[in-house]
Amino acid sequence: MRRVIAFSLAAGAVALAGAAYADQPPSGVAAPGAPPADAPPVAAAPKTNDPVICEWEEELGSRLGRQQVCKTKSQWRSDSYDAQDQVNDTVRRSLAGSPPGH
Repeated sequence: MRRVIAFSLAAGAVALAGAAYADQPPSGVAAPGAPPADAPPVAAAPKTNDPVICEWEEELGSRLGRQQVCKTKSQWRSDSYDAQDQVNDTVRRSLAGSPPGH
């Protein structure tokens, strides 16, 4: 029984080492998606004063499910305005008295 456990642990270690080695490109070869070695350096994106804000959003249909959503402050504001526009449109249509779907 101990031999089986020891063999399993050794096989797992070899598999993990092989997987880690496989992720690295051979020396002298560029990784897929990497810019060529003679390519000029890419300028970094300019810094903005628009901070990133992360909030937890509940998943519909789950009491425990939630996910973290990160957006810039202007993206959160735009989403809020869009949601308010949808509410205003719904109210405007209901007050107009037109039948649904027309």
